[in-house]
Amino acid sequence: MRDGSGVLANDDVLRTGMGGIDTSTAWQLYQPGYGPSFDAMFMQSNYGVVTKLGVWLMPAPPAYLLGEIQFRHETDLEAIVEILRPLRLDETIRNQAVIEGGLRRAAGLSARREWYDGPGAMPENAVAAMLEKLNVGLWNLHFALYGTRRS
Repeated sequence: MRDGSGVLANDDVLRTGMGGIDTSTAWQLYQPGYGPSFDAMFMQSNYGVVTKLGVWLMPAPPAYLLGEIQFRHETDLEAIVEILRPLRLDETIRNQAVIEGGLRRAAGLSARREWYDGPGAMPENAVAAMLEKLNVGLWNLHFALYGTRRS
């Protein structure tokens, strides 16, 4: 809620960003906003109720490519973050890239009992067999590239 308004628990109205300027008629048109951000107060708390909000939507790109890269080793996580950082900063990858753990991915594809029916955590060999059979990486990077069509 970079720009907008909300009602606090004591009934005070809090207007944020350019929404807090009395003469502002187009507060939702300026994406970077103005002033401090109170997003966390409204997103993950009981401190207020959002009553007005501006949301920036991206127009449909002329072309896009969904990407997934699977990584097989626990130690690959550091390299994923270091490779992803400049691609996010220069907006090569403009959307929110997601790094998903293999166990989370596998949980959506099958039941644990198919791979291990014992007590406690799954042994490493059962996890490795499950990921291999489901063709899931230990780490999985999901992203999209946007651009124009090439002839």
